[in-house]
Amino acid sequence: MNWAEYSGSRENPNASSEQTGKFETTITEIQLAAGPTYKLMESVSVYGGPFIHVVNGDHSHKHASGTGDYGVDEKTNFGAYIGGQVDLAANTALNIEYQDTGDAWALAGGVVYKF
Repeated sequence: MNWAEYSGSRENPNASSEQTGKFETTITEIQLAAGPTYKLMESVSVYGGPFIHVVNGDHSHKHASGTGDYGVDEKTNFGAYIGGQVDLAANTALNIEYQDTGDAWALAGGVVYKF
């Protein structure tokens, strides 16, 4: 689950620009996933399954030529994921994961250190 609020101002180098102004964005993102993990070897595992991804938010801006309020529209929110983990040490693992929906995809990786 992620949530964020952004606000700020936009300054345009062209002093006569109508796009100089302020903005505010709020967004909430929730992802629920479930699936099996299969241990290929003592230190290598693969996993995968379906997920649902829900995004909701709002954006507003105000500048010299007017104001606007927009909802953050989500596309397909059902998808699937597959990933792998390699244990580098007793408390350290390397992960890589791919996610796909009908409208978007993501590839991520990282190192996890357990305290």
